[in-house]
Amino acid sequence: MTKTSVFIEAHLTYLLAGLLLCVMIFHFAFPEYIQEENGLGWDGEAYASILKNFKQQIQNREINSYYFQRIFPIAIVYGELFITGLPLSDTNIIRAFLAFNIVLIGIAFWAWVVLCQQLQLRTQGKVLSFSGIFINYALLKMPFYYPVLTDLIAFSIGLLMFYCSLRKYKVGLLFLSVIGAFSFPTLFYCGMLLYVLPVQNGLNSTENSLRQWNKWLAILGVILFTVVFIVARFIKDKPYVNPPDNLIFAISSILAIIYVYFIIYKLTRIDWYLQELFNAQTWKRAAIAILLFAIIYVFTSFLSSSEEPILNYKGFLANVVIEAITNPLVFLVAHFVYFGPVFLLALYFGKDFIRQVNTYGTGLHAFVLLYLLLGAGSESRQFINAWPVFVLILCVALEKYTFPRLFLIAIVIFSLLVSKFWYRINTETFGGDFLDFPYQQYFMSQGPWMSDTMYIVQGSIALAIFGSLYFLFLRQKNFNHAQTTNDR
Repeated sequence: MTKTSVFIEAHLTYLLAGLLLCVMIFHFAFPEYIQEENGLGWDGEAYASILKNFKQQIQNREINSYYFQRIFPIAIVYGELFITGLPLSDTNIIRAFLAFNIVLIGIAFWAWVVLCQQLQLRTQGKVLSFSGIFINYALLKMPFYYPVLTDLIAFSIGLLMFYCSLRKYKVGLLFLSVIGAFSFPTLFYCGMLLYVLPVQNGLNSTENSLRQWNKWLAILGVILFTVVFIVARFIKDKPYVNPPDNLIFAISSILAIIYVYFIIYKLTRIDWYLQELFNAQTWKRAAIAILLFAIIYVFTSFLSSSEEPILNYKGFLANVVIEAITNPLVFLVAHFVYFGPVFLLALYFGKDFIRQVNTYGTGLHAFVLLYLLLGAGSESRQFINAWPVFVLILCVALEKYTFPRLFLIAIVIFSLLVSKFWYRINTETFGGDFLDFPYQQYFMSQGPWMSDTMYIVQGSIALAIFGSLYFLFLRQKNFNHAQTTNDR
């Protein structure tokens, strides 16, 4: 091993932190904010209107339940501006959210460091997990271009929840779940799932004794998917997504149904879930989770307005189904664009990934199964809390292999390119039809609004990158089973 290699491995954490810092400096040197709503963006405009009259809207119960479920990060930013004494202008709100995002990235980086230690990842695992978690559009572009969002707090809490689950910090998990309930609603349910069904380390994956029932469960899942689709498509039309023509619609629908059937049939462990039904400790934890849900529900109902929320769980599920069929397997292209090339490794090493998931027990298995199904939706940012968990589990699964250094370098370079941190989105004529340029400069990275042309272009890029990795490394078996753990 050369002196350079020894230095890199000894100082890897600092080097990767330096890479993040360099990207942040780039964004500060060449700032660019979304041009909608004076830099606030669509969701951000609503958050800003709450911020500008925060006390009044809380006291008078003017915030509907949708936005009240995101009140925690809004309150943090309000506190920033109150302490500094800065006016509640659009510019200051954007800067305050940007500062909050940077702090959250720092927290996430710390969580990643301790998780790498907890999971005993070698150097390659650290490089791959860092690339998958941090070097992507979700982290290197979106928080700086569209800072007035709650995505980054969901991302950070997702990592912290996984850490608490592995370390069996029950109080920490409950605390994060409560914060999540007022930051990014799905976080609460994820936290409760991992609390009620705790992670178990080092389990041996047993054969599914009730596998024959998976077929019927998969058929039921397909029926439910179809019913939700019919209601959403033909009763509550969703014109805001990229509308497919009849042929594309048929192909996309068939492939989405096959995906749902495959995930449920192959991965569901009915035997594990039935065992938990007869576990007294599970019921005790479930009672606590239900009580906590009831308290949060009453608290939210009491302090929020009676105004109809812009999105509820029914609308969320309808969106997932509609977004799954704008183009054939569009969600795979969208997740590659948003989360980077490590997503391609997750697809290729899917069996290794699932075997590793199974060693953590029922709770994490159910968490992964849930997000694999929700992942049929192409709005990738809605799953930002789950993605880092997927990456870390994948990297643990890949510890049995030793990849060449050139492979790791290729992953980092491809990840930087796909992240688009360097790409300038804004133009003087920004706007128009979201399916055309220049609007596509932003919307091509947001699955439901990705045009047919950019679906083909970015799908081709994904295939080209995977082809390069496959023919240069994976096909030729230029990686072997790990022989040593000296570089942990």
